[in-house]
Amino acid sequence: MSTHTPFANILRAATLALALVQFLAFGFQLRDEILDYNGVALHLSVPVVLPFGQDGRIAVTLTNLRPTPAQVWPFDTAQLSFSADVALPNGRDNFTLKSLGSDRFARSDGGLMVQGKVLRPLVTLPGHGTFKRVHDLSEAVPGRYLRPGKYQLHVGYDERLKANAPLEVTFVPERDFPKLIELFEYGVPGTGMRTLAADLLNGFTRDLARERLELDPTNEDTPQKIRSDADQIRIWWAGHKSQLNYENQRFVKRTRPKNQHQ
Repeated sequence: MSTHTPFANILRAATLALALVQFLAFGFQLRDEILDYNGVALHLSVPVVLPFGQDGRIAVTLTNLRPTPAQVWPFDTAQLSFSADVALPNGRDNFTLKSLGSDRFARSDGGLMVQGKVLRPLVTLPGHGTFKRVHDLSEAVPGRYLRPGKYQLHVGYDERLKANAPLEVTFVPERDFPKLIELFEYGVPGTGMRTLAADLLNGFTRDLARERLELDPTNEDTPQKIRSDADQIRIWWAGHKSQLNYENQRFVKRTRPKNQHQ
C-alpha cells in the first residue's frame, strides 16, 4: 500500500513538471549553441518599383560565405519576420507586416505554460551554398494594399540575421485612379479596403479646396449607397482629371487644362 499522501503526490508531480521545463529550456540552449551564423548572410530581394495594387515577389536567400559547412535551422520552415518603414508626404511611418513560418511553440502542460523552440533537426548549409525562399508580397501584407510611397522592407531570420531592401510603390493617376474607385466600391467588408481607398482619395484631393473629395464609408453602408458613391467619384474624376497634376501624392490644379494649346 502506498504511503504517499495526496499533498506529497501533488508536490512530486509539480517537481517533475518543473524538471521537464528546465530540461527543455536547457535543451534549447544547447541547440542554439550549435548554430553558427558566422559567415552566413541573409539577402532580401524585392521589385525596385511596384505599381499600386499589384502583387510582387519577395525572395529571401541565406548564403554561406565560407568554404566550410554551417549548421542552421531548416530554411523552409524557419521564422521570417517582415516589417517596413515608408516615407509619406506628412512624415514617416513604420509597421510590422507579418511573420512567415515559425520555429516556436507555446502549450499548456498540466497547467504550466511551456514555451520554446520546436526541436527540428538542424540542416547543413554547404560551403558557399544557398537556401532560398520565395513569397508573394501579399503573403506578408495580408488583406491590405501598400500605399504609394518609398519603403524600406526589413526581414529577420531566426531573430539573428537581418536584411533590408528598398521598394517604391508608384501611383499613376490615369492607370490607378480607376483601381481606387473599384477598391472603394468592391472592397470586401471588414477588410479595411474601402477605408483605405477613401483615405487615399481624400488625401490625394486634400489641396483642392471646395472640389476635394470627402468620403467616409462605414460598415452600415448599403450596396445602393456604395454604388451611388462610387458613381459620384467616377463623375468627379471624369470632370476633373484634365485639370489636375499629380505632385508629391497630391492633386493640384493645372495652370491650364492639358488639352488646351496656345
